[in-house]
Amino acid sequence: SAGFDAAGGDPLGGCGVTPKLFGALCTELRRMADELCRGRLLFALEGGYSMEVLRECVGELLQALIAPDVGRSSEPFAVPPPWLAAAAPPTQASRAA
Repeated sequence: SAGFDAAGGDPLGGCGVTPKLFGALCTELRRMADELCRGRLLFALEGGYSMEVLRECVGELLQALIAPDVGRSSEPFAVPPPWLAAAAPPTQASRAA
């Protein structure tokens, strides 16, 4: 279940998840699905009560689904999406340097 009522701007959810984060989560789900179940995923649309916000969230999810092969990484969320990398806190390795 996609849970788009968690998106910022949804009148019922009261959360602030961005559409881009839904896309990033979908990318990670694709990586896990490749590793665990031969790439198979099933999404069910539920929630999301603002048509404008819902359109943006579904668009990000679809873009993540049709993106070229995401490949595997050694750890989930090991490679932050480019739009998040600039805002990500420094890692322990970078703090030690």
